[in-house]
Amino acid sequence: MSRKSMQVAHEVSTALGRDPAEPGTSRLAADLGPVVYTAKHTPGPWHVVKHHDGRVAICHGPGSGFWVATISPYWPERVQANARLIAAAPDLLAALQGFGRWLELQPENYQTHFADLLTAARAAIAKATK
Repeated sequence: MSRKSMQVAHEVSTALGRDPAEPGTSRLAADLGPVVYTAKHTPGPWHVVKHHDGRVAICHGPGSGFWVATISPYWPERVQANARLIAAAPDLLAALQGFGRWLELQPENYQTHFADLLTAARAAIAKATK
């Protein structure tokens, strides 16, 4: 794996809140140092908390922590699914950014083959970060 690919893997691990020095992570990735957090959103991980009064919140931090969002109970059958999707957003964004960086490092035939997917990934990233 190239040094650039290792750096991308390190950035994704860091964005997902994983220690690049933990077992199973390459030493090269750990040597690259910390990634500077530049996103405007509350960093992940986020998790779902259902309160005793029936409200469902997306939180950052231990327990009920800091509320990132609350889910409208208008469609009760969709509350948990919506909450899980929203809670996964920081991880999904980091994974998509990592995939985009990885794909940009691949030979041109990969980029050509996955051009539509890369365009969709860039559009989704822009929607989430602009």
